[in-house]
Amino acid sequence: MAKNPNKVITLELTSQAYIDAVLRAKKVLSGTTSDSSRPPRVRKRAVRIRANDPLVTNLIERH
Repeated sequence: MAKNPNKVITLELTSQAYIDAVLRAKKVLSGTTSDSSRPPRVRKRAVRIRANDPLVTNLIERH
């Protein structure tokens, strides 16, 4: 099975803290940290990120 690094995967996160951490890290990675006073609104309990996102590697390495 060939790996597609740009494939969008969905992480099912059970903890709100994980969602906040992922969104915060994504904001830092994308360079949009100017609006740090207001936390991002989370409606879904899933975060869609690319498979080659360093966040995925970090989450996998930690568990």
